[in-house]
Amino acid sequence: MTATALRMTLSAAALTAGAGIAQAQSACGASYDIRPGDTLYAVSQRCEVGLTRIMSLNADVNPRSLEVGQEIRLVAQAGTAPETDTPGRDASDGYRVEPGDTMLSIAQAAGVTLLELLDANGDLDPDALPVGEFLDLPDAGETSATIRLSRDSGLPGGEVTLNARNLRPDDWVTVGVGLAASEWSAIDQARVAGDGELSATVPVPDWAEPGQSLVYVIDTDRGLTLKSDWFEVIARGGGDRDRMTLEGRVGKGAECATLTTGDGDTWALTGDGIGFTAGEHVRVSGRKDDASFCQQGLGTVKVTSITEISAPGDARDDRQLTLEGRVRQGVECMVLETDDGDTWSLTSDDVRFTAGEYVRVRGSRADASFCQQGIGVMDVATITEVSPG
Repeated sequence: MTATALRMTLSAAALTAGAGIAQAQSACGASYDIRPGDTLYAVSQRCEVGLTRIMSLNADVNPRSLEVGQEIRLVAQAGTAPETDTPGRDASDGYRVEPGDTMLSIAQAAGVTLLELLDANGDLDPDALPVGEFLDLPDAGETSATIRLSRDSGLPGGEVTLNARNLRPDDWVTVGVGLAASEWSAIDQARVAGDGELSATVPVPDWAEPGQSLVYVIDTDRGLTLKSDWFEVIARGGGDRDRMTLEGRVGKGAECATLTTGDGDTWALTGDGIGFTAGEHVRVSGRKDDASFCQQGLGTVKVTSITEISAPGDARDDRQLTLEGRVRQGVECMVLETDDGDTWSLTSDDVRFTAGEYVRVRGSRADASFCQQGIGVMDVATITEVSPG
């Protein structure tokens, strides 16, 4: 029996329950007229019909452009076999291998992923299926599906991409977001690719407030709701106290690139569109990222800019400075007053200075500057807030 024959056989078996079953498949009757504010997810919940089934019965409907009064079919037309969300799931709990079958063809026909089918039949060699062997078909609730976000923080009104794997091929799913996995609202519908993967770019809701944590979900018609890791909402232009500029050598970490500073401190590095090359000595600027899958060392820096610089030990090493003291407002520029009473003017293209902070700064002595004050001018490469004394 081929995969196509299996699909036809299982669908036919589902039909034997009787011609009157079609009407019972919907709590709203044979069709539904779209009301103001409706989404296909809302229709599927109200009428107790799976989203994938609705999409298969209304192939010409754009789920993102519904019109009030638009008719949505909820059951198959009379005289046709009602489609099932997963062919044969109600008709059989297993399948007997026929000549020509492969694990992939059986998985596709049964509406499960190849990985699910392999997990349910772990003792079999998928490359040498014995004809006549009885295979277990996984239950609808069994899944190895995963979901991951392209980023773990963002602004209200921005976007984030959800990537999922090992979903049921060609299923329609609902994407939602909320402050908890049990309290979410639908924001989009998307179709799973034939290989079981899904990539959907969705908004960070405008109602979200900086400091809140969101969770994104992918809801299927099969009693499965996948939830993401927490997504942190940040403020536009906010969080300056978390801004960081570090200098050191790039290395390979357990999950992400790392930066090891001259003090021996290690930070994990992430950054959208930023490339990190192991072995390079660089200056990076960004913000401290409190939530990251690649946490290593002192924490994670979400890098916004990176510049390759000369490593310590070059011909200008005698001009390198490390100073500690309190930042003050100077005549033209910010200044650093050390514990022994010395004053240095501070400049930098990347580093911000906050009056009143007690810090450790590293950089090089500048020969000339319009803000000359005190002993000299320091071109700051890194700044770290420290405790006095």
